[in-house]
Amino acid sequence: MSKVQSEPFKEMRRHQRKSIETYVSLFDGKTLVFSNASDISEGGMCLRSDTALNVGDSLELRFFLPSGEFISTRSKVAHASQAQPGGYIAGIEFVSITEQAQSRIGAYVLEP
Repeated sequence: MSKVQSEPFKEMRRHQRKSIETYVSLFDGKTLVFSNASDISEGGMCLRSDTALNVGDSLELRFFLPSGEFISTRSKVAHASQAQPGGYIAGIEFVSITEQAQSRIGAYVLEP
């Protein structure tokens, strides 16, 4: 979790997104990092962090939805870039998520 790939990425979202403010723990098998989510969908989330993530990194994510429901999922970094004026932004894709967790996220996204 140290290098950033700042290549332009193509917009490929398949799911509706919604803003969220929640802390997320990320574990790559060696290092535990904490981040902040800024939006979420049934397929992934956007994270803002002080730690750079590498495109392709496999991560275990754990977080709570605003309703208090706990979510744990295997994920990968789809894209990453350095934010201005500092920090990093990463697009995360959920790669192994239970139907129940995906449904809970979908219900949150559709809430008014």
